[in-house]
Amino acid sequence: MEHNETCTKNGGTIIKTEAGYFCECDDSRYGTLCEKSYTFCEDHPNTCQNGGKCFNAGSSYICSCTSDFQGVNCTIPEITCNNGKECLNGGNCSLVDGKHICVCSPVYTGKFCESHTGLCKKNTCKNGGCCAVLSETHFQCLCARGFKGTLCEEAVSTLEEIAITLSNYYITMVIAICSLVAVTFLYLSGKAVRRHRKRRRARYSKQLKAPKEPKTLSTETNL
Repeated sequence: MEHNETCTKNGGTIIKTEAGYFCECDDSRYGTLCEKSYTFCEDHPNTCQNGGKCFNAGSSYICSCTSDFQGVNCTIPEITCNNGKECLNGGNCSLVDGKHICVCSPVYTGKFCESHTGLCKKNTCKNGGCCAVLSETHFQCLCARGFKGTLCEEAVSTLEEIAITLSNYYITMVIAICSLVAVTFLYLSGKAVRRHRKRRRARYSKQLKAPKEPKTLSTETNL
């Protein structure tokens, strides 16, 4: 019973077999009752290089490297767009969270923008439609005249085409009328302002040209 408690206290699990009971340990401990801990990292403090962190993994270890290095012991410089390789397919090398990475256009992905996302391939949009990428996962087909649908796969009927033409004509006419009204209003407003200013100047000029009456002095005679 005491052994069982010691096993579980050390993080172990009691396993029953035909031969009896034994203590099964987790990855960080070993021993009959899991009383011993793996200390590879503690015993070898310089195993992980260049700022890498060491984690015990049973009798072995795992290095967690910084963004600038890779390899088992973090000794291999990480190849980035800033130190040896360029971004492909129009990607831009940018500093993000302290690390140089390739910022790809929506059509490409990968560490160096080397892989096509699958959007906007050669024949994605049918019947002469133009494929426009909206984001990394979305695109839109701009259909040629006479076609519609997500991929421009549907032909527009004669009635639909007439309706679309009339709708576009109506919108154009409304815009033209609104523009004409606005221009006319501005013209009339300006004309009224100019007329008012002209009248005011005329009144002022008339006042300046009018003859001034002579001033008379009144005298009082004492009788």
